[in-house]
Amino acid sequence: MWHADGWWALETPHLPNDRLNYSETVRGVHRALWHLGVPVDFAAPDAALDQYKLVLVPSMFGMDDTTVRNLEDYVDGGGRLCVWPFSGVADENMHVVSGGYPGQLRSLLGVRVEEFHPLGPDDTVTLSNGTIGDMWSEYMTLEGAEATSTYVGGLLAGSPAATRRTHGSGQAYYVSTMPEPASLQAMVARLCDDAGVRRPLGVQPPPGTEVIVRRGAAADYVFVLNHSDQKVELSGPGEDLITSTATTGGLTLDPGGYAVVRTSDASPSAGWRLG
Repeated sequence: MWHADGWWALETPHLPNDRLNYSETVRGVHRALWHLGVPVDFAAPDAALDQYKLVLVPSMFGMDDTTVRNLEDYVDGGGRLCVWPFSGVADENMHVVSGGYPGQLRSLLGVRVEEFHPLGPDDTVTLSNGTIGDMWSEYMTLEGAEATSTYVGGLLAGSPAATRRTHGSGQAYYVSTMPEPASLQAMVARLCDDAGVRRPLGVQPPPGTEVIVRRGAAADYVFVLNHSDQKVELSGPGEDLITSTATTGGLTLDPGGYAVVRTSDASPSAGWRLG
C-alpha cells in the first residue's frame, strides 16, 4: 500500500527516530518481493483489495477512517494483512490517536503498543525466530493477537515482537521492528507462503531473473528478463516472439537477455522449467 500523504507525514521533523524513511521502507519491502520473484501492485489506501491474497503496509503514520475500514473489511473477507511499525498512529490531520498505538489499527491487529524503543545507528534487536531488527522496537501487550516471535535479550526480552490475529475470515499480522534486508526477505517469503501467493509459472526464478505473466484474449504471454550475470535456461509450451523459436526444446538467455513467450497451453505454469 502506497500513499503520497503517508510519505509527506513521515517527513515531519522531530519524530521519535529521524532515520524512519517512508520511501526506503516501502522500497525495501518491494525489493524483498522482487528478489522472491513475486509481482507487486501498488494500491492506494481506498483501493479495492479483495483481489489480493496479501496486502502489506510497510509505513503509514497518518491514516483516516476510510482506510481503516477498508483494511478491516479486507481482513474480515479472508485477506492477509501485514503492518509495520509506526502505522495508524495519527489521523489524516496528523492528530495522534489516543488510547495507545498503533492507534486506529489496535482493534484490527489485537495489540497495544505502550512504549516506543527507537534504536541507535549501531543497535539491532534479535527476535526468537532469528529475525534481526534495525532502527525500531516496541514494548506491546496482546489484546486478542498471539505472539509469533518475541524479543531476545535487552530491555524487551521475552515481550512480543511480531504477532498474528484472526479477524473475521482473515489474518492480521503486526511487526514491531524494521527487519534488516535478509530477515525482511525471509519474513515476506513466509507471509507469501502462508497467504498462498504463487510465483508466475509456479516456480521460483533463479536469482536476478524477472518473470511476469500477462493474460491475453487468446493466449498468455510470459516475459522473462535476465538481470543476472549468469545464463538462464527456459523451456515450456510456447513460442518466443523475439526469436520465433519454440520454447519446448529450451531457450538460453544470456546475461541481460530476455524472452517474450506466447504460451500454447491453457495453464501457463504447466510443464515449465526455469533455471
